Amino acid sequence: MPDTNNQYSFFQKLILDIIPNFKWPLLVLVIWFLMPEDFGESFSKFAKDNNLKKLGIGTTVMELDPNKKIEEIKIANEKANTTENVAEALKNISKKADSEYNKELEKLAESLDSLTEQSAKIVNQNSKIFVPNENLGLSFNEGKKHTFNFEIYKGEELSVDISIGFDSLPFKYEFDLCDPSGYYKNLKSVSFDPNRVVTGLEYKTDKVDCKSAVTVAQLKSGSYMYAYDLKILNGFNIAKADGFDVFLPFTSNKAISNALFIPGSDPEVSSKYSRNKLVERTLVYVE
Repeated sequence: MPDTNNQYSFFQKLILDIIPNFKWPLLVLVIWFLMPEDFGESFSKFAKDNNLKKLGIGTTVMELDPNKKIEEIKIANEKANTTENVAEALKNISKKADSEYNKELEKLAESLDSLTEQSAKIVNQNSKIFVPNENLGLSFNEGKKHTFNFEIYKGEELSVDISIGFDSLPFKYEFDLCDPSGYYKNLKSVSFDPNRVVTGLEYKTDKVDCKSAVTVAQLKSGSYMYAYDLKILNGFNIAKADGFDVFLPFTSNKAISNALFIPGSDPEVSSKYSRNKLVERTLVYVE
C-alpha cells in the first residue's frame, strides 16, 4: 500500500493541517475545488477523523463529537443543580451568622452566582423543552394521628405538597421523593461507522437521587423542633445532541435543621421576592 503521507505536496499537507481553523465553510469549498480530483477521498477521510461534519454555507465547520457534547451538557446540568442547592444552604446559614461572617458568605454567594450563570447558559442553549414533575399530594406513612407538612407556593399556586404521618415523638422518617417518577432513559453514548453513520445508541435506565429525611421532636412547651432534608425532582430538561434526546434532571434540595414550629403561629419559613413581588414562599407546620 502506498504511503499516503507522500502523495501530496507541502502546500496540500499545509491545507490539511489548517482546515480545522477556518470558521466559514466557503473557504473550505474553495480549497476543495482547487485540489486535484483524487483529493476528495482523502479529504472525506480527514473530515471524518476530525469530526468535520457539515460543509453547508453559513454553518461552522468544526462540531463537537455528540458524545463529548452529551457529557458537557450533563456536567453543566449537575453544576446547575448543585450550585442552586448550595446557594439555598448559604441563605439558611446567613440568617444565623454574625455580620463579619456574612461578608464571607456574600463573597461565596457571588462566586456561586457566576458558576450558576455559566452552567445554566450551556443547559438553556441546548434544552428548549422542560417536562415538569408532579410534586402535589405526596403523602408518606399515611393513616397516622399527626402529619408533618411541607409546602411551596409559586405565587399563589401550590407547586410542592408533601406530608409525612407519625403517631409518637420523637419521630424520624426516611423516604424517596421521586419513586417511581425519577426513573429515566439516560443516553450514555452514540456509536458511528467509518462514514459517521449512526450505528447504535447506548441507553441506561437511571434513577434520580431523591432520598429524603424528616425528624420531629416535641418540647415541654408543646412546640415542635424539626429538621428536614428534601431532595425534590422538579422535572426534566430535554436537550438535543445530534438530534438525540438527552434527559437532564432538574432537582432542588431543601434542607433545614433545628427549626421551631409553634402551633397557631405563622408557618412560613422562607420567601423569595423579585422586583418587590412575592414569587415563592415555603410553609412548614405540624398538625
